Amino acid sequence: MTPSSGIEFLIWLLIAAAIIAMLAKRLRIPCTVSLVLGGLLLGVIQLPILSPLQPSPNRQRALSFFPCLPTVVAIFRQLYEKMY
Repeated sequence: MTPSSGIEFLIWLLIAAAIIAMLAKRLRIPCTVSLVLGGLLLGVIQLPILSPLQPSPNRQRALSFFPCLPTVVAIFRQLYEKMY
């Protein structure tokens, strides 16, 4: 991925996030929930602009950790709140 295509890719992701956030406000659902669902939807849909997101076989193992990540973050946040 060249730097210019990386910037273009980032701009398209920001546009998608803004649209999802506006829909969340209109539908009166939490923004975080809509962004997670929108990210899952963008991961399932095969669009040419999203081709840099397609995992390579080497990254497949790292991607299997992502479903566990919110639980790990919540545990660390609770531990942090108990300490302070």
